[in-house]
Amino acid sequence: MTVIDNNSEDTGGMRCWLPRENGTDDQEAASLQNLDCLCLGTGRFLRSVLVPALNSFSHSVLVQTRGRSFLEYMATQDGDDNGTFPVDTVLPSGEIKTDRYRCYGAFSWGRVEDKAAFYDVSRKTSGPSVIGVGVTEAGLASSETQAMKDLYDFLEYYQDMWEERSLWKPALTPHKKLCVIDMDNIPQNGDVLARHMNSLAQDNARMLRFLADKVVFLNTMVDRITSHREGDPMVPKAEPVPAKALVILDSEGDLPVAFHKMKESHGVVVRSTRAELEIDLALKLRVANGTHTALAHILALTKRTMTDALTVDGVAGPLLLAYLDALVETQILAAGGASGLEPHATAALEVWQDWRSRLTHPYFGLSSFFITQNGAAKGGIRLGPTVLDLVTRSQTTQPLNVAMAFAWACLLRWLTPDRRRNSEDEKSSRSSLTEQMTFTNAKGVYTGWLQGSELNNTEDATTTYADGLRYNLSQDWYEFRCSCKVSVDSKTHLQKPLSDVLGDLVYSGPRQPVAYHGIVRSYLLATDGGNLNAIADKRVMNDLVAAVSTLYARMIVGDDILSILKEIGDNDGAFIDGFATACTSMADVSCLSQGCPLAFRRSPVPNHSRLMLLSIYKDTIDTVVTSEVASAIAIDLHTHLLPPSHGPLCLWGIDELLTYVCVAVGDPLLIRKYPETFFHTFSLFLRSII
Repeated sequence: MTVIDNNSEDTGGMRCWLPRENGTDDQEAASLQNLDCLCLGTGRFLRSVLVPALNSFSHSVLVQTRGRSFLEYMATQDGDDNGTFPVDTVLPSGEIKTDRYRCYGAFSWGRVEDKAAFYDVSRKTSGPSVIGVGVTEAGLASSETQAMKDLYDFLEYYQDMWEERSLWKPALTPHKKLCVIDMDNIPQNGDVLARHMNSLAQDNARMLRFLADKVVFLNTMVDRITSHREGDPMVPKAEPVPAKALVILDSEGDLPVAFHKMKESHGVVVRSTRAELEIDLALKLRVANGTHTALAHILALTKRTMTDALTVDGVAGPLLLAYLDALVETQILAAGGASGLEPHATAALEVWQDWRSRLTHPYFGLSSFFITQNGAAKGGIRLGPTVLDLVTRSQTTQPLNVAMAFAWACLLRWLTPDRRRNSEDEKSSRSSLTEQMTFTNAKGVYTGWLQGSELNNTEDATTTYADGLRYNLSQDWYEFRCSCKVSVDSKTHLQKPLSDVLGDLVYSGPRQPVAYHGIVRSYLLATDGGNLNAIADKRVMNDLVAAVSTLYARMIVGDDILSILKEIGDNDGAFIDGFATACTSMADVSCLSQGCPLAFRRSPVPNHSRLMLLSIYKDTIDTVVTSEVASAIAIDLHTHLLPPSHGPLCLWGIDELLTYVCVAVGDPLLIRKYPETFFHTFSLFLRSII
């Protein structure tokens, strides 16, 4: 039975929730001794990965920093549930296994009185030894986010307990330090937290000393695909626990020793050196997260809402798997060899095989729309390192191929808004279109458009897929955020939001690929975008920009995304090597201005592309004409060289040979101008055949 810490049956007046222990009514006294581990955050992922691990040796108290939903939810878990919360695991067989994990206290910082209740309870305890931090990538963006301020306030409170009253005595950690474990996948997240906390404490010498002497911010890597139970968003629904659900760097031995014994039971791996964790991170970010990002944008844009489309969609599934296999084999694993990860090539392949099996779980998938969040930055974090290593360390002259270019093109297509398509309740709030008008609504949300008419949903339903973001499949729109800014003027260093620049370009109508080169390059070089500035001056960077622009232009004009992918997989047209086709083959550019000779090459824009129907303007005419002329097939047929197997095409005998030479070679104008030279050459020819 649970006990509500208030005198009212109305949970809206509840200040905190604590479980009843051993049938006693003094729930506060029974719970105070259990506050040895604390989680700032109550998200589903944290509750399905960290809390089960902590509960194996300690007592976890959860704090919801905004809102009160988890506190109120725990108040409903009475009776036989005895203050526990459920976590569903979807097994490969399709069976759902439900485990329940004990919660030793639930608090909220959503109201002033709620926060006061937390500190009233915590000041009567010896304090936690471990703090789990469940924040999003946005929460870690700077020291000024509310999530970072909340963590700092909490640490400052314990600094006061330690210094002023010596009340804080962590009992579980060997060196009596407070271990902070972040549950986000930002690389070196512990170092990021430490920088933010020190930044907030820069004018507080006592706090700086406390952070240095008594707090350890541990770098981690986390990994378990987690959604929620259908019809109940409070219940985590997850895949089986992966082999590396939580990897923690503990170089100084500060963690409770119990963490070293959880590999088999909870997928917790403890590393002792930074190099070991960096290998784990590199493999996960490049292999698992990189392919996840590449996949999610394709699925979402084509109205496939879940990643299990790889298994259940008989049309798109095999094609998408072939694409991901090629991306991994020809780019990600190749970059691993170039970057010094070659000794770990076997491990990299094992990571992909494990991740591939998880992606193809027939009964479990994650929302493709959910994965697209923060896509602009994820491109640089997850795909960028592969590109950098391929370009700077590979021994080949054309290290980047169309599989990589396609991933960047889809990401940019997702981040492209359309002023003419507004989500249902924004239409009336938008003013007339002007040159200065932003594409976002009052909440900073953009609206884009979907493809996939073959999957049209007749049910006109709007679905929320993330905080304040929705989509409607039947109306072909979705919402997204994008904080990335790109340079639009190299002289003034003027920057504008990426999606605003993309929207401006497409609002006037689709364009030829070369028109997008500038914005594609700006995004790929942006620090909070592709982050590829290190290779800005490389020739291969120009090839990547051109290839991405060609594919992006086709997507914008309305060429079906999966049809383009099928062309690549089938080695059609310019895709002569399938997914391994070099980016240079996709560059729809004019090389005449650079003094390059005109040579035959297959056109990167096929005849059936809608780009062929666009008007040609002055700024693109040289590129279009050059591309079309270069792709025209010209045959110079020397019939006198053909063998008898060619039938009538084989000229035989002195009469036919003389006719050929006199008519085809003996230009009358040439004979009249240089008669002696011609007849001398002709006589030599006759001697050679008689």
